[in-house]
Amino acid sequence: MTKLPARELLDGTKIPETTTGEFRLAMGNLRQYLAELLGDEGTDRETARLTLGIDLDEIRSDIASKADGETVMTELAKKADSADLSLVALSGDFNHLVNRPARSDTLEGYGIVADTAPTAGSTRPVTSGGIKTYVDGKVMSIRHGMALFSQSGTFVVPEGVSQLFVMCIGGGGGGGWYHGTGGTGGVTSFGTYATAPGGGGGYDNEVAGAAGGAGSATGTCVMASPGNAGKAAGGGSVPARTFASGMWVDTYSCGAGRGGTGSDASSVGGSGGSVAAYVTVTPGETVQVTVGAGGGGTVAGLSGACFVKW
Repeated sequence: MTKLPARELLDGTKIPETTTGEFRLAMGNLRQYLAELLGDEGTDRETARLTLGIDLDEIRSDIASKADGETVMTELAKKADSADLSLVALSGDFNHLVNRPARSDTLEGYGIVADTAPTAGSTRPVTSGGIKTYVDGKVMSIRHGMALFSQSGTFVVPEGVSQLFVMCIGGGGGGGWYHGTGGTGGVTSFGTYATAPGGGGGYDNEVAGAAGGAGSATGTCVMASPGNAGKAAGGGSVPARTFASGMWVDTYSCGAGRGGTGSDASSVGGSGGSVAAYVTVTPGETVQVTVGAGGGGTVAGLSGACFVKW
């Protein structure tokens, strides 16, 4: 077979430069080489392709073995992941996407271990149910309700609540009259958790009712104060009480527990004592609430009150 001409004869790198005669000879040898390789006329394309190692039948078979476009899109939408796509990118064979495991609706379906509740130090994800339970628990731990008792009754501790803020005010004493004593205000209590005494009654147009004593409570007591005596500044009214503990800052002042007016300004009934505390309770527990009545007299004292917040 005719030898191919040297490269430097044709690419301009020969030293000395290629002469016209040398160039013509090289081109003639190149033509003879191609004629011997592909045929003198060069019209037999099948022979030329086979000579160059191109087999159209083999190419068509390879194309037919690949997954069609619709199959590819379907499998991508259903279950392709980065590993699948990497195989396709490396091999060019979309059949790597066929017959893969179906997409899962759970983390476990992908082999991922999840916690059922937030766990300190864990790097695993948390299930949606675990997140809901955790958040619900946090919400339930936030105080978000209140009740005011102006008469006796019962209080049922809400589910999930284990601490209450309770304030009790005893009933006010009744006003006195000539040679007559007003009645003592009743005791206000929230079960056995908190108790506030009532104020004393006025007497005989001259003697003021005594102030109700300071209340008492279990748990964390933030305020325990006596009421006002009948002739004290405020004349038997309930002092405004401001108390704070943790996140709570409250001021409570109302007519509850105020002493009744006597037949003169000297015999006004004393106001009830008060107490405020955080008490520990049991969810679902029923607590008896007793509101102290006002003492009788020329003008009866006002009933006490019980205020509950959670």
